[in-house]
Amino acid sequence: MFFQDSKSRARQKELSDDIHLSSSSDVQRIGEQKMADKLQFIDVSSENVDTCGCCGANPLGQQRKREWIRQCLSYGLRYRVVMERTTGQMVGMIEYIPGEYAWRAVHAPNYMVIHCLQVVKRHRGEGIGSQLIQDSIKDAKTKKMDGVVALTTHRGWCADNGIYLKNGFEVVDQAEPSFELVVNQFRKIEPPSFGDWKERLRMLGAGIYMYCSKQCPFMRREVLLARREWLKTKYGLDASMIEINDYKQAQANPCVWGTAGIICNGEIVNYVPGGRTPLLRKLGQMQITR
Repeated sequence: MFFQDSKSRARQKELSDDIHLSSSSDVQRIGEQKMADKLQFIDVSSENVDTCGCCGANPLGQQRKREWIRQCLSYGLRYRVVMERTTGQMVGMIEYIPGEYAWRAVHAPNYMVIHCLQVVKRHRGEGIGSQLIQDSIKDAKTKKMDGVVALTTHRGWCADNGIYLKNGFEVVDQAEPSFELVVNQFRKIEPPSFGDWKERLRMLGAGIYMYCSKQCPFMRREVLLARREWLKTKYGLDASMIEINDYKQAQANPCVWGTAGIICNGEIVNYVPGGRTPLLRKLGQMQITR
């Protein structure tokens, strides 16, 4: 019977580890090559902002979004889109900016803040979202920042925390109605936070407040104007519409999403441009009917 001495066993383990690492590296490289064959990752700049892919289907919303991108490029905004090579269609995107200029109500100095991360359904599970997140992490490390931050929710409209946890993030704060703040820290310091959103909500007081911004091509001014008219006509209620025009206003929003939201009598009832159901539910609780 052949017995290996301890040195032989150690050497065999080293060789086995080398083979495993090589195989893993090869698999990753092959996966990245396949992604590159099908998809093109494009960084948006002032030169290509008018021709690159843009989130949102409404032409007016897209036009305003492009204006907003131009406005924020000088503040360090990165807007990266993923295009299908065969169709020329946009299938994913990430948008992030240094925390000092974030259009989200977060306290995150020297962190990169991800505003949005999107991948169309037919391309989910292919690693596109993780690739975009890793791009933001690499960018933040190059700029000697302390980490990367993102808002998540399980109620839809933006990514839940799953893809971020998979990429080394952890939950560090929460805010109504369903937001979590996740962070990938590069060094152990005090984590970012949502700050004093509860106090801002309390100070707002009674009434209905609707927020919109060019940052979001879906929550357009026209949508909120129509909703305000609907409230007035059907319920006799007056609503205040607030257009967010700079990052300072966004960071002061009681709704931590920053650039959108509907607040009714001190409660954040919606943060997306969808239907009227959350607002109707709140009106019902207030016993307001037609």
